[in-house]
Amino acid sequence: MMSGITWYDVLGVLPDAPPEDIRAAWQARTAALDPPALAGAPRDVRSAAERARRVVDEAWGVLADPAARAAYDHEIGFARPGEGLAPPGRGPSGPDVSLGQRWSTADEESLEPYSDPPSRLTASSSARRQPLVNGPTARAR
Repeated sequence: MMSGITWYDVLGVLPDAPPEDIRAAWQARTAALDPPALAGAPRDVRSAAERARRVVDEAWGVLADPAARAAYDHEIGFARPGEGLAPPGRGPSGPDVSLGQRWSTADEESLEPYSDPPSRLTASSSARRQPLVNGPTARAR
């Protein structure tokens, strides 16, 4: 499928959808494209529906089989949770989250959160009497 549309798009489900959702989507699409449901439709509509039904059935054939789905996911570049990057290694003080060889320790320390508590801004009583916004929408007090 070179057009950028995936089998998941054809069935209207997300790539991480469970098999039950994929089956329900396939059944809904198949029912909507069923020839008896389109009995009064023009011939070109029935013909297009038949082609669409074949595409839906092909999507179901790939996504219903776990091995074929895994191969397809690999082909389109979809990684399931837990299949992506390996978790960081654990050092003596916790996870190893260093920035790598090109970064100095000072660079890493500069990314650490501040140890001081955040400061709080307070308004004096005279500032409360003055409107914060001037202009046509400001209310006079």
